[in-house]
Amino acid sequence: MVLKLRKLFQVFETEIEVINSEEKTPKEELVEDLITIVSHLAGKLYGMRLHKHKEVVEGVKKLISS
Repeated sequence: MVLKLRKLFQVFETEIEVINSEEKTPKEELVEDLITIVSHLAGKLYGMRLHKHKEVVEGVKKLISS
């Protein structure tokens, strides 16, 4: 897929510049994805009431980091 994108960009004489080159382990990526999902769902469930949203996210972070 990356090679196809590179060829496409070359056709239009553009470059790909990587601005986020930090390497993450699969576990780190999964934890970030789970936190993102929970944050999104908490926002929907609680109508983005800030205190409830933070409580849910912090609870998930504690649960995952244990």
